[in-house]
This record gives sequence, C-alpha cells and structure tokens, in this order.
Amino acid sequence: GAIERERRAGRLRADLALAAAVTEADLVVVARIGDAGAPAGLADAELAAWDALGTTRPVDGVYLDEVPLALIYARPGAWR
Repeated sequence: GAIERERRAGRLRADLALAAAVTEADLVVVARIGDAGAPAGLADAELAAWDALGTTRPVDGVYLDEVPLALIYARPGAWR
C-alpha cells in the first residue's frame, strides 16, 4: 500500500515495480532500526541484497543524525 501511495503522490517513479524476489530486483531498500531493537532478519536481508546485487555499498539512504534508517542498494548500472 505504501508504494502505491507514494506513486500517486508523485514521489515514486511510475516505471518502478515491485520485484518478486531480491534476486530479480535492480534496487533494494533495507530498512534499519537501532541495534537494540534490530529485527532478527535484518542482517540476513542486507546480506541477501549484497549477494543479489553484487555490492556492499549503498547508493543512497535515509539518515537521522548520521544514523542510517534505510539504505538503498543498486545493481551496478541501475541507479540514475
């Protein structure tokens, strides 16, 4: 629902679509929360993104006081 809301509001490009699996994606957003409350699968989700996209370096992110809240990883050549 959030993705469709962002698309209707014009904050998400119309040509982007959800991938069925991380291995099929060109962009992956990994939402993060503080270490004390990190969900059990966070490390697994980030490792899966790194493996599927062939990179460990985020192309962008959302930060609060330099703490990453969400990181965006991209398949080489897929960003911008």
